[in-house]
Amino acid sequence: EKPEIDGALVGGASLKADEFIAITQAASRA
Repeated sequence: EKPEIDGALVGGASLKADEFIAITQAASRA
């Protein structure tokens, strides 16, 4: 059990989701 690694994976996934949302919002404004 390595909860700190799970936390890093979840944090990385949420960061990528934030980037994806920002990219799609920018594209919708174009």
